[in-house]
Amino acid sequence: MKIPYWGLALQIIFVLSITIFNSFRVIIMEHYSVYPVALFELFIGVISILCGMYGIIKKIKPFLSLFIIIFGLLICFFFTFVYLLPEAGTPHRSLGFILNKISIGLASGLVKNQTVKQISLEILFQVIFIGNNIINSSLRCSL
Repeated sequence: MKIPYWGLALQIIFVLSITIFNSFRVIIMEHYSVYPVALFELFIGVISILCGMYGIIKKIKPFLSLFIIIFGLLICFFFTFVYLLPEAGTPHRSLGFILNKISIGLASGLVKNQTVKQISLEILFQVIFIGNNIINSSLRCSL
């Protein structure tokens, strides 16, 4: 069996595991945790990407290999958005802690050097800008 077909077989196993055999996934998640299921799905995604890349390099069914690479990337994005992002927590809590420490250091006069003050202010404004974008994007996602 050619290598790209192995990638396709893994992707069919992935699709079957999240559709028809979802009850087995739920049993494993309840009995152990979410990590065995998540790592298995990530393994399927990465191995299928590698099988597709091998097919592209060896010029074995290039359209099938391209499809396998794209679907493997989608499986990896599925892993990221379903398993990793909910574990990440809310980003603006740590952002507030960083902003508070920088502003206390600037306001209390702990920073004496003018260049360091300028760099600290630039970092503060960059963190505010990035944090504002993160909060706005998380609000858009929750609506």
